[in-house]
Amino acid sequence: MRLNRATDTALRVLMLLAKVPAPMSVVALAARLDVPHSNAMKIIARLSAAGFVETQRGRGGGVTMGMPAEAITVGRIVALFETDMAVVECLGDGDVTCPFLPRCALKRAMSAATEAFIASLDGYSLADIAGRSQLPRALVTG
Repeated sequence: MRLNRATDTALRVLMLLAKVPAPMSVVALAARLDVPHSNAMKIIARLSAAGFVETQRGRGGGVTMGMPAEAITVGRIVALFETDMAVVECLGDGDVTCPFLPRCALKRAMSAATEAFIASLDGYSLADIAGRSQLPRALVTG
């Protein structure tokens, strides 16, 4: 399974914010993570709507953690940004053209694998991955 870029960026945004105590501007986050400003804005908006980050406009404002990093699991972040976890057609919401259905065991196996993937990621908190990651000093200090 391959995660989309938004998921990857969201994870990196949260890892960085977990290590930086002061608010960071969206411009600074985008620059440090080398992502387009517009993408960073969209990702931060979704993270904010989910309560993972807080944003404040104006002087002294920026983006900060909305809850403790210990309370956020990697699985929750992935589930927020991965809107299509269907690794095979029959797990998706659209029309299914597979002639093997409804008597195919592949669907159950793939569904179990997807659930196990998220469950495995739920075993790691943002604090776990941010704490164990040695981020480059320039990334954290600017």
